[in-house]
Amino acid sequence: MQRRILTYHPLLGHLFIPNIWARIPHEGRAYVVRTNALGLRADVDYRPHGLTGKRRILVFGDSFSAADGVSNAFRFSDLLQAWGTDLEVLNFALPGSGTDQQFLMYQELGASFSADAVLLCPLIENIRRNIAHFRLVVDEGGRAGLVPRPRYRLDGRGALELCGVPVPRLWIPLEEADPELLRRTDLGGAFFRARRVLSHIPGVREWGVRLGVYRPFPQYERTGDPAWRLMRAILRRWIDVIPCPVILAPLPTWHVIETERPPSYLERFRELEMRPRVRVADVLPAFRRLSPVERRACRFRRDIHPTPRGHAIIARALLPEIDACLRENARPHP
Repeated sequence: MQRRILTYHPLLGHLFIPNIWARIPHEGRAYVVRTNALGLRADVDYRPHGLTGKRRILVFGDSFSAADGVSNAFRFSDLLQAWGTDLEVLNFALPGSGTDQQFLMYQELGASFSADAVLLCPLIENIRRNIAHFRLVVDEGGRAGLVPRPRYRLDGRGALELCGVPVPRLWIPLEEADPELLRRTDLGGAFFRARRVLSHIPGVREWGVRLGVYRPFPQYERTGDPAWRLMRAILRRWIDVIPCPVILAPLPTWHVIETERPPSYLERFRELEMRPRVRVADVLPAFRRLSPVERRACRFRRDIHPTPRGHAIIARALLPEIDACLRENARPHP
């Protein structure tokens, strides 16, 4: 049985349990999750204001940034702090969240912290999660169920409207969910039941991606797609309320990293670029410079999350982007 590390939150839907130290079994070995008093995955409590002489970066994302599968010290956020020049990096990432919940996390906690720049790391898969009313979870007993999530929608005027808050305390066993409920749940893409069967056959998904049979994120292929319009609106609202420079670094999934097909998502995210204040950082080339074997080593054997090597690749790709952003936005001395 896996220890529970998340708890209910009326605005965000869920949050890390504050002040825990948990050893999580994972693919034959274990990793450690440690949280601070705010319920953020961190080894220390965060101070509202940064240290003198340090440039502070706030990081927002989902489980790829919170780093399922690796201990805190091996996350790309912690590596940025260790490898950067005078950087202090605060990680506000929330596993299982969409861009909507990450924006709510900024409003609920992140906005009260001073920063020299904010690093937004939406996993490109979040475009599906943002439109879902429910998320699929597995409890500590291994049972699958659906729970509600907060979400934004675009009203008839194209304005964002927050829905589902406070988030109801509700658990629906997966086997009791009807087709309509499943349609409103993020199940990781189309053909959920077929994918569950095929995922147990070694190599099927990999060959499907490489042959171009499987297109995981068609929502990025046109600027008018409803899912992209919603994601773009959330990011625009978020960027508008951030008082410092923003680095928008969409994180690719293994479907993109391990193929040579040109990505469509980057063109969409560049619609939000407004240099010098908003800079889009592309980490994909850092992965594609690797051999296929090296790329495969950047994710776990069964788990799709980055390995410590994958986090190191992301950190190396982001360091020059952060330095350039801070340099371009440096305030001149009086």
